[in-house]
Amino acid sequence: MSAALQPKQAESHKDNVAASAAALRKTAGGNVPKLAVILGSGLGGLGEKLTNPATISYADLPGFPILTVQGHAGEVGIGSLEGADADFACVA
Repeated sequence: MSAALQPKQAESHKDNVAASAAALRKTAGGNVPKLAVILGSGLGGLGEKLTNPATISYADLPGFPILTVQGHAGEVGIGSLEGADADFACVA
């Protein structure tokens, strides 16, 4: 795998998870998602429908991969969807 495709790494996977979780909590503020949806090709528009979204780039999440797929946002969005009674995390 080329160096450009290597994800950022911390000391360990456990450190990456802890640092990413802390960054997501900070970004989300008081919103705690009840559901996470991984958006693949063709579903990225769902993330654009979040109400008052809080977003964070994969580049700011330790251990998350560097995206190379054209058209993928490379971010996590946290917010509400119209008509839903819960916050969602959309990973695009």
